[in-house]
Amino acid sequence: MNIITADEAKTLLLAYESENAANLEEIDFMSRNAAENEYLTLGNTLIINWLFRGEKFTKVCPLSCEWNMEKVLAYLVENRRGSSIQIDVQKSDTESKTSLMNLMSKNFTYHKTYTDYVLSTPCDIEEDPSVRLLTPDDRDTFLAMEYTQEQYRPPLAILFDSYVINKVENGNILAFFEDGKITGSLSFVHQSGAYYDVDYIWTAPSRRGNGIGSRLTAAYIREIQNNGGIPMVSNPRTETAFRIVTKYGFTLNRETLSFE
Repeated sequence: MNIITADEAKTLLLAYESENAANLEEIDFMSRNAAENEYLTLGNTLIINWLFRGEKFTKVCPLSCEWNMEKVLAYLVENRRGSSIQIDVQKSDTESKTSLMNLMSKNFTYHKTYTDYVLSTPCDIEEDPSVRLLTPDDRDTFLAMEYTQEQYRPPLAILFDSYVINKVENGNILAFFEDGKITGSLSFVHQSGAYYDVDYIWTAPSRRGNGIGSRLTAAYIREIQNNGGIPMVSNPRTETAFRIVTKYGFTLNRETLSFE
């Protein structure tokens, strides 16, 4: 076991997974904000222990397609730091994933799988006259959108002020306009390096099933790529979202198994 720095951890990840924007962004964020961080290598595996807002969690990043699962499991059992353990498996085959699930289930409970998809190749998308970036002048129109408040989502006023007014995380909002009204929106943020990520897509309930989400995604791809960035979509949760990701050629960038 070898203790290393955050910069050394990033170097190892870049050498093995140059496109895993989520891990790099997490290291950058945690090294700025966490009270305690620990980065260590165990054979050909990077293990990161983080403490953030009072919660401890562990991230396991294999640095080879072949890594010693038994040795890492023994470490996790003996040195468990928190309630969440996340293990990257995007470069593992089906047999290896099954073996990992069987090993981890002896001591931990599977929680969920996180996925990220990226579009690294240029995509020729024409400008859609119904979609544009919002400006501060659009605040009243945005707040009048047909919207149902969802759990864990900010009110529209906070969302607008964060991304359009204050540009938090270099974010912004694309909106779909019909007859002067906004019937759909897509908020996005800067992730890491050239990568941007979709924060949320919303379509007015009365207008769902009309392809607005797909047109917003196309405009998002065009906006990011035209400005030299790489568009990403994290954790598409619905069949519709996954169909859109597949339609535009996004490819799997991260697959992480989470255990408790």
